[in-house]
Amino acid sequence: MKEIQLEKMSVRELEALEIELQDAIAARKLVEKAEIKEKLAALAEKNGFSVDELFGKTRRNAAGTVKVKVAAKYRNPQNSAETWTGRGRMPLWIKTLTDKGAKREKFLIK
Repeated sequence: MKEIQLEKMSVRELEALEIELQDAIAARKLVEKAEIKEKLAALAEKNGFSVDELFGKTRRNAAGTVKVKVAAKYRNPQNSAETWTGRGRMPLWIKTLTDKGAKREKFLIK
């Protein structure tokens, strides 16, 4: 590592050094973040999980903000492929069952 004598540098040189340092820090953070992502993915896979399964899938809406896919909270006992997060409009299968007197809690995914 080269020795830098800050007291001998001009203001312009110090400002250039500051920009260089900020760029180096940003690049290092990106590398470290990528390494952490790889380690987490490997650890998840080693233990039988996917990263999406652990943290949910993300997507961007029209405004560009990140939306996280919410995990299902309820499952249809007659068709396990039919699930509901508990948000938005109630699906027909759960509406029909609750209208017949069934409690919503009965369909919670445990």
